[in-house]
Amino acid sequence: MREEYLPDSEYESYYPRLAGVRRAVAKNLPIEPGIKILDVAAGYGFFAMEVAACEGSVLVVGVDISRDSVRRAWRNIESQGLGSRVQVVGADVADLCLSTGSSISPSTSPVSRTYT
Repeated sequence: MREEYLPDSEYESYYPRLAGVRRAVAKNLPIEPGIKILDVAAGYGFFAMEVAACEGSVLVVGVDISRDSVRRAWRNIESQGLGSRVQVVGADVADLCLSTGSSISPSTSPVSRTYT
């Protein structure tokens, strides 16, 4: 996958320096089958997709305040065929009321993914 926010001149040198950081973090999460994971400040959805790739039964819901990021995240998610397991919604996470045992899903998000 190629993130669109880096200029081409920086792309080749930037990602080798990361040395698989997203994948390493995702693989080391204490993920149990069927768990639901909230990805705050999900951006273009790349970390959420890495988490989903590590465990095929998880549902990852990303939240991002940027409409552009949500649009791009959905394009990326759909291009990888992960739309049933990775979802990103537009919302200001500071406005979400989350407490122990609470959950968020696209159907309960204050903002839908349908940005034009």
